[in-house]
Amino acid sequence: MRYRSLLFTLPLLALACSDEATPDDPGVLEAQQSESELLYLRDASEVASAFSTGSATLVPTRSFSVVDLVLTFETVGAMEFAVFADGQWGEWAALMSSGEDAEDRFRRATIELGAPAQAIALRSDGGQLEFARMEFFASLAPEHDHHGFNDDRPYAEGHDDDSRTESEAEAEKAARNGRWQLTGAVQSAAANQYVAYEGAPPYNGGRNCGGSLLPGTRELGQYLVNNFPGARSFQGYNCRQIRGSSGMSLHGTGRALDIFVPLDGGQADNDLGDPVAHWLIENAEAIGIQLIIWDRSIWSGGRRSNKFRSYGGAHPHHDHLHIELNAAGGNRRTAFFNGGANPPPAGGNPPPAGNAGCHSSTLGRRVTHGELVQMSYDRCGGTCQWAICNDGSWDCGQQGSGGTEHGNPACAPAEPVRAACTSQTLGRQVPDGESVQMAYDACGGTCQWARCSDGGWVCEGGNPAGSVTHAHAQCQPAAAPAGDECYSRTLGRGVPHGDRVQMAYAACADQQRCNWAVCDDGTWLCTGSAGSGQDHPHQLCQ
Repeated sequence: MRYRSLLFTLPLLALACSDEATPDDPGVLEAQQSESELLYLRDASEVASAFSTGSATLVPTRSFSVVDLVLTFETVGAMEFAVFADGQWGEWAALMSSGEDAEDRFRRATIELGAPAQAIALRSDGGQLEFARMEFFASLAPEHDHHGFNDDRPYAEGHDDDSRTESEAEAEKAARNGRWQLTGAVQSAAANQYVAYEGAPPYNGGRNCGGSLLPGTRELGQYLVNNFPGARSFQGYNCRQIRGSSGMSLHGTGRALDIFVPLDGGQADNDLGDPVAHWLIENAEAIGIQLIIWDRSIWSGGRRSNKFRSYGGAHPHHDHLHIELNAAGGNRRTAFFNGGANPPPAGGNPPPAGNAGCHSSTLGRRVTHGELVQMSYDRCGGTCQWAICNDGSWDCGQQGSGGTEHGNPACAPAEPVRAACTSQTLGRQVPDGESVQMAYDACGGTCQWARCSDGGWVCEGGNPAGSVTHAHAQCQPAAAPAGDECYSRTLGRGVPHGDRVQMAYAACADQQRCNWAVCDDGTWLCTGSAGSGQDHPHQLCQ
């Protein structure tokens, strides 16, 4: 079994021209990750590549104790999994599906482990997988929702109108730039469609749960997957109590769907997800749609005003739409199930060829295909180069070669006050013109110098040109021995100064797996040379 880098869809990878900020010193610390980590197999070609040897190996960047899987099959067959922990692979075991997994070719499974693991492998017997969403959680904390997309709200959707003024609503909108926004063509429908909200009964120990998706809910989920390329899979039924309440999640009634749209560069893929949400709003009364949550926004059909507003729940809903139907819709008693709804856009509304947008870290928002962004950090052969959005990905470009251009203020002609730089070596900012010596290999050798040049770092060779220099103690003849240990997430413990740890994920500047990090007085530094202490190789790299 061999790890394949295509599975790393979120953490740490960056293209050579990625529009993404970088640290001042090229060394990379062992990464701190969020509470969970998402990996995808997005289509049949990725599935075929991952399973080319008969099984697929999945290696997140840190240890995990829970894996939640959402799967779409062309043909459903038995699946097994094996776990890599304590330096060895365990036995193959059946992938047990939860009781909610009765939704035709769409399946949901949860793997809960008794101890942390570093990788899992999957293999299928007679099944043909089309899509997989895999979320890895670090712990089995009982208060945590391991499914990762809890949509339960701390308040009930009722008939009370929002009391905010127009200016307050606009201020909130501006403060949450980047979330799902309605197009002009959908705004009228969003304001005028009305579907009264019908909640769930009390949880009552699960006795009020319905047992499965209602037929209308299932049919709508299948319809969305068949007609919208962004809708890759759906799940729905889940008998659970709302945390901190006696109420039951609407998923327990069989009237709620989760439609999964894979992330794009760590952000919601609005090119694919927005058309689904907009079509549902436009046909809400015909279908019986009472509520939609998508990409940090919520639309509530039962409100008299301010139906569309920001959503601040525990999960941003940036990789799936949460959709609720009323009882009539769930039971196929609305006009949609008799052909009484507008058809989806022609061809399932795929984005025009070559026109997918990109997320810009420099601007903090998405830009359209063909727009250019100037980057103040070193990408594309130097600082202040240009990147062009090309069908959802960033390519190196030239000013004047595309559409709208977004210049970077840091790249403007010299101003009286030039920008300072943040130094990881010193742990603080230094003024423009000052130089810092780095103890690791960042500019063609160890103990080289980098000079702050108007907010960006420039390699200066052995003779720093800055008016103020900050020499590194380890590069001086009388350097005092260092001794602070470092905490290794790979090993799950501290290691002494001088020890090296091999990392199975891509964590260093060359973005290759199996690089080594050496503990340097409490700090991790990327290095290919041996440390002064013990080496800790990673089993997956042997």
